[in-house]
Amino acid sequence: MGNSRFFLLIRSAAIDKWGALHNLRQNKNEVAINLLESQLDDGLFNIAYMLDNTDFKIDPAAKQTLNKIREYRKKYPREYTNDYYKQKINSLLDR
Repeated sequence: MGNSRFFLLIRSAAIDKWGALHNLRQNKNEVAINLLESQLDDGLFNIAYMLDNTDFKIDPAAKQTLNKIREYRKKYPREYTNDYYKQKINSLLDR
């Protein structure tokens, strides 16, 4: 990954964190939650992609975290507009 791509990823992550914090401080909790939920979904999708397309493996600590996320999703289900995205995330959480 080139330095400029790496910088863009870090900048994007910082902006996302700022966005969530800004909305929380403005008492826009639903906006902040939706932003954080989207970030969680993006991370899960990326993990699922790596598992399907590389030799990446889930270690026991990551498995424990995925179990916690699975329980969270049961308590707070998410609506998806993209069936492929939904399938990838659900297949990861069902492993």
